[in-house]
Amino acid sequence: MNLPLLAAAALSGLTFTVSAASIWVEGEAPAKSSAQKHGWYDGVNRDVLSGANWLSHYGPAPAEASYEVDVAEAGSHTGSRTPPKAATT
Repeated sequence: MNLPLLAAAALSGLTFTVSAASIWVEGEAPAKSSAQKHGWYDGVNRDVLSGANWLSHYGPAPAEASYEVDVAEAGSHTGSRTPPKAATT
């Protein structure tokens, strides 16, 4: 964190809006999906997965998934898909 920059911003009268509410949606249970399961690719140890499941796809065409999300407050919301971190050797 850059404390001098933060202090300068505070002293200059700038205001920041921070929202404490977050929406978390697990990806393994979409409302609709065109993902194709494959026995080899989908054969993972589900005990270590969040929700004991995952959404995987193995097929010749790209897959899509859509989700229905309840949002408590009306307004502008930003979505993010965070892919797993690549393994390095």
